[in-house]
Amino acid sequence: MSDKDILGTNSEEVIIKVSTVLDSGKAMKITAEARWFVDEDNTTQATSTRVIDIEQASKFSKAVSVEQFVEATKRDALRELVTQLNIHGVL
Repeated sequence: MSDKDILGTNSEEVIIKVSTVLDSGKAMKITAEARWFVDEDNTTQATSTRVIDIEQASKFSKAVSVEQFVEATKRDALRELVTQLNIHGVL
């Protein structure tokens, strides 16, 4: 599913999803996933996952809240995902 843009380069549709799952109130699993078409019928994917200990994160630093730590971890997972997309030649 490629479209030609004004400059004559191809662009691919990439679907990115970030999910968080809190397991037993102590660990949080953060997953960033991208899917894209390799041809009309087939897709492929790249995934980046992080698991953080919420209890330890709350003790980690008084200057950073748990929510800020979770958001920073999401950004880290997304950075790795973008690197994977570059390696696959999608970006």
